[in-house]
Amino acid sequence: MEQLLDFIGKLVPITGNSAVDTIIFFVIGAIAFAASWWITGLVAYGVGYDSKTMSGIHWLVRGIIFIGLMLFAIGLTHLIRWFLSFEWWVYLIIGISICLITGGIIILRIYLKKKRPITVEEE
Repeated sequence: MEQLLDFIGKLVPITGNSAVDTIIFFVIGAIAFAASWWITGLVAYGVGYDSKTMSGIHWLVRGIIFIGLMLFAIGLTHLIRWFLSFEWWVYLIIGISICLITGGIIILRIYLKKKRPITVEEE
């Protein structure tokens, strides 16, 4: 079993951990199967049912969804690794900046709300 996990993990590495990659592949495969089953059912309902054609459409849609989700997972993993590669002080600066910007927006909204002139409709 370990050889199979290593083979799948080396085939298309997402995280670099073969066990985690296998679980991610399973989840992506299940999502791709369910989505392609649903899409193929809609196509069969609209166009007409033909077993060979629907099988081909199912596998085509399933492959496209699987590859798309796999590329999304790889991109997300790279983004998370990049984001976690910073030093602690970068997160501190980002946190303080977000707090200052949010506080400034709240104060500006309160100030503008108090400064707004009273109209005839509000009296």
